[in-house]
Amino acid sequence: MFAATGPSPKAHAGTWQTGPTLMDKPTPYVVLMVKADRAAIAAANQAKMRRSAMSIGSRRRWLRRQHGYARQAVALYEKALRAKPNRAEPHYRAATVMYFHFFAGQPERCHRLKRMCLQVINHWHGFEKAAPLDPRNLDYLFQRALLYTTLAEKRYYKKAVADYMKLINSTRFLSMGRDRATTLGNLAEIYMMLTDIDKALPMYKRALAAGDQALHAYGMAVALDRDGRGEKARELMRRYAEGRVNRATGKLKELSRDGVFFVPAGEIYYYHALSYEARGELGSAVVYYQKFLSSGAHPKFQARAKENLKRLRKQLLTQFKKQPPMISPVLP
Repeated sequence: MFAATGPSPKAHAGTWQTGPTLMDKPTPYVVLMVKADRAAIAAANQAKMRRSAMSIGSRRRWLRRQHGYARQAVALYEKALRAKPNRAEPHYRAATVMYFHFFAGQPERCHRLKRMCLQVINHWHGFEKAAPLDPRNLDYLFQRALLYTTLAEKRYYKKAVADYMKLINSTRFLSMGRDRATTLGNLAEIYMMLTDIDKALPMYKRALAAGDQALHAYGMAVALDRDGRGEKARELMRRYAEGRVNRATGKLKELSRDGVFFVPAGEIYYYHALSYEARGELGSAVVYYQKFLSSGAHPKFQARAKENLKRLRKQLLTQFKKQPPMISPVLP
């Protein structure tokens, strides 16, 4: 379970005021950068108009225009790069435009837009290579790690770990406030995706120490259960679930919160199952362990889910046998 809301790159609205202008010598590179910046500003303006639009139809029209200007800006930045291949700024601006207009707050869109997702990542790496000492290299590490995560492959998980570790080991990390907990919790979740419980558990512990957030407690409970410490896992889940259950669905509120996503998607069923079990709702727990197994998520952890399922079925059968027999009413 990952939180997409964390440290954000600095507001990029003012970025476009700091590039070259036509007051500079109008070389092909300068002209392209000026045109690209104007398209980027237009995209940002369309985004503002979309947010204030009153109807769905209007919002869709503004969104099409917003994306059109954003794509135009990126194409121009990339053309500027071909004119000056060693420049860093076009990489940074192209990545910023694509990220904010297509992935901000919704990194899971990488599933549908994989080519563009990798394009963003490659531009960030291009900027890093061209300007290794630029302090902005720390601005996008959290976002790049999220994009790597949603690509859902082992090689990308390892790259996400590298980005999170680089951020955690930077001087900026201590000043990140509650975002430190989100960063640590996301890293713990990556270790669980890599099935490295020995690294996941201490990272969850650090996340809880940094922010004491229920999301990280739930993740730690799942990790503990998969580590064979079921009793401790259920106690932790029960303690943090208290008062956080949606009355209509019986599910934990945080698991469906905006900005929270699961990789792979079927992983959410394990969280639901453990939550229901910890709260004594064994029938619902059985349903969600079955859903987890049917999803095919995390083959290495399916054996543990099967153990839990077998045990719960026995408990339910025992409870059923202990119920007093139903007495038919005597009809007159």
